[in-house]
Amino acid sequence: MVLFGPMIIGGPLVTVFGVFYMVWLLGPWSLLGMATFLLFYPIQVNSIKYVLGLTILAPAGIFRH
Repeated sequence: MVLFGPMIIGGPLVTVFGVFYMVWLLGPWSLLGMATFLLFYPIQVNSIKYVLGLTILAPAGIFRH
C-alpha cells in the first residue's frame, strides 16, 4: 500500500540513526537495553507456548492445542 511506503523506506534509516544517537547520548550500555527490548518478544512467545502448550499458526493467528 502507498501509505506504508515511507515507513518501509525510512524505517531502517531512522533505526540506524536512532542507534547511533543512543550510543552517543547514553554510551554503549544503551545497546544492551535495546537488545533486551528486542529479545523480550521472542522469549515471551516461547514462554507462552511452553506454559500453555499452544501452537501458533502464523498466517491466521490461530491458536491450536
